[in-house]
Amino acid sequence: MLNRTNLNFSIKNISECKTQKDYKTIVLITAKVILAILNIFFNGSIIYIILFRLKRKTYSNFLFLSGTLSDFMIGLMSVPFMTIFTTFGFWPLGEATCIFWVINDFSIGTVSIYSLLLMSIHRFRQLKWPLVVNENMTRDKYFILIGKWILIYAFWGLSVVLITRQNFESRNCYFTYTFTYVLVADSVGYFLPVLSVFVMNTLVYWELRKKFIKKAEKLGTATKKSTIRVFTDISLQNQSQNITNSKSSDKKDEKSKFQAKQDRINKEKKAIMCIWSISIFLSVLFSVFCVTWPLKAFCNECVSDLILEIGYWMSYIYSSFNP
Repeated sequence: MLNRTNLNFSIKNISECKTQKDYKTIVLITAKVILAILNIFFNGSIIYIILFRLKRKTYSNFLFLSGTLSDFMIGLMSVPFMTIFTTFGFWPLGEATCIFWVINDFSIGTVSIYSLLLMSIHRFRQLKWPLVVNENMTRDKYFILIGKWILIYAFWGLSVVLITRQNFESRNCYFTYTFTYVLVADSVGYFLPVLSVFVMNTLVYWELRKKFIKKAEKLGTATKKSTIRVFTDISLQNQSQNITNSKSSDKKDEKSKFQAKQDRINKEKKAIMCIWSISIFLSVLFSVFCVTWPLKAFCNECVSDLILEIGYWMSYIYSSFNP
């Protein structure tokens, strides 16, 4: 009787654990599907706006389009394939699909980061030398935009096919990475560009801050002058009632100009906060993968697969909300 009770209790526990595991799996799959949908929707909307709604096609717009396109591809390919891999616990789609996924996953992630780096450099040059830098598209700028994709795909494609495929495990979609390879690939593909984006955005932040302070000081001087003028007008009104309509219109014009300057300063203040937020957001979400990948290559037992997987998903989250 006791053995039967213990057996029933064990079966009940196993059933409850299985139910909890199934529930957890369903929740995770749902969250990943939602992430992919949001990624495709947000980035797809930006691509549509740039291609079909904006009349002027500037270099800044094309840089933004390049980064958005790579983020869109992450939602279209990287997230679904990673969802399949993590849900099954193994790779069920064969060697060719695995190689296709790995090359594209690394490449489009790197393109996204380098696009952001080019945008940060271009924005800094615009602020630093506004009269020299222009937005017109030239042959050199097209070469930069297209060449970036070609070089990055060549870098990851050749490294995966020629170097890491030698000890490939099809079921796990796993390539044997040496520590030297990972250190170089991680530095060139992720760590250095992420660090450079942070540095460039910091420089952009300080340039915007300088302009903000200068305009705020000018606005403060203008406010003092307008206040003195108002007091002068009041004293003149007490002495004489002959106030012309032109003075009234001048005051309205001055007030509208003052408000326009105030609005521009508020916009620049928001831009400063936005640039700083993007830098922190990028650094935090990519830092986990940038650090754990070389550590795992150096000491496989020291870093769990779960932490590396979390690093992947954090980079996918950034691509989804980057627009």
